[in-house]
Parts: sequence; C-alpha cells; structure tokens
Amino acid sequence: MTTLASKGVSLLAATDLYVCVAVLLLAAVVVTMRAVRKTSSVEDIEPHNAMILSTEQLADHRMLTAQREAERGFAACMACGFKNFARVVHCALCGLSSAGQKDVSAVRPLVDSPSENDTASTPLPRAHKRHEWTRELNDENRLVWRRRLMEGGDHSPGYVLRFDLPPEAEPESERASSKRRERSLSTGYDPSAGVQFELLEPRDVDPTQFPLPPPRADVADKLKDLKRLAVDAAAHDFPTKYAHFIASATTLLQAGDRSCLSVHCDYILEQSVQHINCIRETSIRSVRLEVNFAGEEDVAGGVGGLHREWLTLLNEKLVDPEVGLFSCTQRSDQTYFINPQSKRVLGADHLQHFHAAGRLVGRSLLEGAVLNFHLCAPLLKMMLGTPITLGDLEHLDAEMYRSLTWLLDNDDTEALELDFTVTQRHGSHTQTVELIPAGRNIQVNDDNKFELADRKFRFMMFESVAPQLASFLKGFYEAVPQRMLLPFDYEELDYLLCGSEEIDVSDWKHHTHIHVTLESRQEVAWFWDVVKEMSGVYQKRLLQFATGCSRVPLVGFQGLTSYDGQLCKFTLTDAGDVKYFRSHACHNMLELPNFVDKGGSPRGTVCRTVQRVLDLRH
Repeated sequence: MTTLASKGVSLLAATDLYVCVAVLLLAAVVVTMRAVRKTSSVEDIEPHNAMILSTEQLADHRMLTAQREAERGFAACMACGFKNFARVVHCALCGLSSAGQKDVSAVRPLVDSPSENDTASTPLPRAHKRHEWTRELNDENRLVWRRRLMEGGDHSPGYVLRFDLPPEAEPESERASSKRRERSLSTGYDPSAGVQFELLEPRDVDPTQFPLPPPRADVADKLKDLKRLAVDAAAHDFPTKYAHFIASATTLLQAGDRSCLSVHCDYILEQSVQHINCIRETSIRSVRLEVNFAGEEDVAGGVGGLHREWLTLLNEKLVDPEVGLFSCTQRSDQTYFINPQSKRVLGADHLQHFHAAGRLVGRSLLEGAVLNFHLCAPLLKMMLGTPITLGDLEHLDAEMYRSLTWLLDNDDTEALELDFTVTQRHGSHTQTVELIPAGRNIQVNDDNKFELADRKFRFMMFESVAPQLASFLKGFYEAVPQRMLLPFDYEELDYLLCGSEEIDVSDWKHHTHIHVTLESRQEVAWFWDVVKEMSGVYQKRLLQFATGCSRVPLVGFQGLTSYDGQLCKFTLTDAGDVKYFRSHACHNMLELPNFVDKGGSPRGTVCRTVQRVLDLRH
C-alpha cells in the first residue's frame, strides 16, 4: 500500500506544478466568463456565471488547497493544545481565542437578534478529555492503548467493542449481489440482526483493529503501516493530518461508474436507502451519484443539479425524531446517538437504514460534505475503536449518569429499593428489561451496586443498540478505509464530519467572486458591512441561505463546493429589478438587489432586507 509518508512527499513535490496549473486555468476561466457574460436582467443570471472550478480541470485542487493549509503551519491553542489551522481565530475544539477568550460573536445583534443559543463550541473539558486514550508503543515496541487519568474524570474500567460477525462469503457477481440486496430490503431480512459482540479490556486488544473486521478491499493492509499511522501520523498537527487524509480521499474518489438516483420528495428516505444499499461494496468509494427529484430535472440546470439539496434533506431525515433512526442526546449542540427503539418505528428493515446511513456518513467524510448534526462522543469513539468508559454515559444520558455516580458515591443503597432492571420508554409504552437473569428479584445493595452500574452502562451503551450499531459501522467502513481513521481522535473526527462553527467574514469576502455587473456597485460594500455586524446566528442563516449549509469547510471559504463536489467560489451577482435577495444554493450564488438612495439610508435598507429574508426562512 502507499503509506501516508510517501503520499506527503509526492504531494509536496507536486505542489509548485499544481500552483502553476491552477493559476493558468483560473485565469482562463475568468477570461471565458467575462467573454460570455450577458445582460444583467434576472432571467439572464444563470448558474454558469458562478465561479466553478472543476476538480478535473484543476488537477485535484481540493488536495492542493489542503496541502497549502498544511504548509502554512498551525496555531496551537493555549488552553486545550489542539493544533488548529493557522488562519483560525478561535480554537475549533474548545472555542477559545489566542487571547484565551471565548468566541462571543453570537452576542452581537443584528437589529433584533433571534433568541436561540448560538454557542455550540465544544467545552474545554471535553477537548482535554480526547487525550484520555491514546495508541502508544510500550517498552517491548508493542502497540497498546495507554490511558491518562484525567483530573476530575471517572476511573471506571474501559471497554473495547468487538463484533463477531459470520465470515464473508466469496464475492458475488454484481447481478447476484443486487438481487440479494433487493430481497433483503423487501423482506426485512438481514444477517446482522443476530449479531454477537464482546466487550474486551483495552490491554487485551490490538489497537489498530476496529469494532468490525476491515472490508475485503482493506485486508491486505500491513500491520507495520497501521502502527505508523496510529503513532507517528497521529502525532502530527491537524492541518498536516487533514492534508494526508484529503490526499487519500482524492485517490479513492477518482471517477468511477455513475449511478443515477431519482427520488420523490415524499419518499426521499426510503428510495435513497434502497439505492445506496444496492451499490456494490467495491464501488461505494468511487461511484459518482447523480441525483434528481422526480419531475424537477430541469429546475437545477442539468443532471445531478439537486445533489446538494438531496444531501441536505437526507441529513434532516436521518435525525428526524419521527423517522426513528437517531435520538437527540443534547439539544444545545444537536448531538445524536442510535435509537434503541428504531425497530418499533421503522419495522423489520431498520438495519438497512443504518447500513445506508453509515455509507452516507462515510461518503460525506470522503467528499468533504459537512453534516448538519453531530454524532455524540461515544458513537464517534466506537467508530474509531477507542475504549469506552462509564464517564461516556454522560454524553448519552446525563440524568442516568448522575444517578449512577450518586449511587456509587453514597451508602445505604438498600433504602432505594432498586433491582437489576432497566425501563425503556417509547411514547406511551414502557418495557422492563432484566440486566441479569431474574434481575427483577435481586435487590441492589452496597455490595452489588457497582455491578448494577456496570450492567446498566453496558446495556445502554452497547446491548440495546448492537444490531443497529453493527449495520451502521459496516456501511461506514465500506466507504472509509479504517487505516484513514487511525491518525484521528474522536474530537478531530467530529471536526472532519461537521466542519467549522467559526465564520470568518474576512475569509468569506476574500474568497468571493464578484460578477462583472456588480464590480462598481456600492451595494457590495454595504452587503459586507452588514454581514460583519451580524450575530453568529444570522451569519449562519445567511450561509445556509446562499450555499445550502450553515457550516464552513475545514479549509475555509476557499473550500466551498458546488452541488456535485466541484470547487465553487461564493458568488455575488445582480438581481436586476427585483428588490429582494435570491440564492442559487447549488452554485453558492447570491443575487443582490439594486438599492437606490432616495433620501433614506440604502445601507439600512440592505440590513433590513437581509434580516427579513433570513427571518422568513426560519
């Protein structure tokens, strides 16, 4: 296999050539766009006027952009130690600035600021805790899990999850594989429904292994290469790790077969799940998925024009409580865990939904398409094969965690009249589950309360969601090779999946393409003045309105992409005689109205118009 180090060397050697090619092609695109520009009427503002830079034309420009960020070095957070991109002002993990102050952008109002909380930065203790478990070489040069006991943290034993799945059969033909998947989707049958698993002590496992064996395509990875990734690469600063990740992802995503998906808005989840699951395992990393909504092929200007809208809507469906796939564990920052009651909601084929969700999350990670929600810390840890402890239950069920820790810290447990059962609720229905044989008849006392805490923790974290978790992880690893995950901890994985919370208006403005019809117009300056004065809430609303996503790519606004993954600059263009803002989110385009000064304050009019549009969408 090509190692991470060799990729970095070849990437550095090619940088100067890529820069020259990129500059020449960028100039050619600009000249061409100026040559073909039309009049400024609204009807003539077409998506092709957006600054779209094809990854094919620019020789893997996404990889080059990540490499440039790595070459700029990093900015180490004085509070949590995370090595951020050099350009960031506030730490991506703990939210503190270089001056040690919390990001307070959310408290700056735009006229009447919305009431919702805009502080989603990760707390400092959580950023510190990511170092609790690390892969290290011991004195015998053997890779082991090393635990650092955190101040104020729990000292309970850690568990490493290992699923015991039946061995894979010989590869099927494409036709046979497709028929089998169609049968499983129609009947609800799934071989992983009876999945078995073990909870092992960290000292007894190989830290390069994950909860599931690697897919067939990755079994040839050599242990020495995996060790190097787990130790040496993990020690690099984040910009360097990200550049190597993008280099590997670019190789995997080289254009494969096309797969056309036509969905109806009312059945977007069901049809998407069936289509994603029917893609062959050997193709899921490279297939080019082109999406259209039934009856709307012409609206988005060509095949695949609704890919971003599809991805956004599917993101919303995955965490919709009515769907029943994931449950919200913390509303303040929108974190989710697997719903143990998914079968009650979705029926017998619920595991197929989790398999498709895993594939979708994996492809989003490879493509750099940020999620609009967070997976909770324990789920991120399991995706990386990191040990789980009782303290992780706080992220899943804070009330249960507080109850168990109080129970362990206090005596006279018999007075509580507890037994070895747990009650599960689903709507108005409740179900009592025995944690051990005859658990309802065994009273909890000071001698066995530690066993109760351990049994409840294991049930809630693993046993109640084992089949769903196995299906989700299987789909995820089919899309993302496990070796690519080894350098990252769970907070960094969250950062990769969800992008940046910070909106740097200067960076946004710097990487904006101004259409020729606006080059000498005062509205552009007014627009950026208003954006700078917005609260963080409104900045995110504007970004969502204009690009279809409220989060910024890891490399900043230079990394914005169009609906089909091509690099696409944010573009300001003329709205003609229309007196309101319009967006073309598939191409990151915003149309600015023509505000004429008639004795009032045109800048104030811009402010009010922006706020009115963004308020109407929420």
